[in-house]
Amino acid sequence: MMNLIAGGVAARPFVIRHNELTMRLYMHIAPELYLKELVVGGLDRVYEIGKQFRPEFSTCEFYMAFADYNDLMELTEKMLSGMVKELTGVYKIKYHANGLDNDPIEIDFTPPFRRRRKWLI
Repeated sequence: MMNLIAGGVAARPFVIRHNELTMRLYMHIAPELYLKELVVGGLDRVYEIGKQFRPEFSTCEFYMAFADYNDLMELTEKMLSGMVKELTGVYKIKYHANGLDNDPIEIDFTPPFRRRRKWLI
C-alpha cells in the first residue's frame, strides 16, 4: 500500500509521512511496475488484488509470461462466466439498465463468447 518511490502512471502521487520511521512514503497508485519486475525476475504468473489511490478503487491486475491475447480472452471468459454461474446459478442474467420499473435486458454469459476479428474504432 505504501512505496518508497512514486511510480506507475502519470498521476500525482499521494505523499504520506511515516512518523515512527521518519520516512516519506507514497500511496500505491499502480501495481504494474512491481508485477512486471517479478515476471522479468522469472515468475511466470503474478497478480495483485488491492486498493489503488488515484482516486481510491480496487483492482485485480495480473501478468502472464508467454501468453498472448487469445490466452487472455480465454482466461477472461472463464473468469466472467464462472463468476456469474457461481453467484446466480445460471449463465443468463437479467439486467435492469433503466431501473426496476422498466423491462430488463438479458445478458448471456454462456461460454464460448462471440469473438470479433477486427478492432472497433
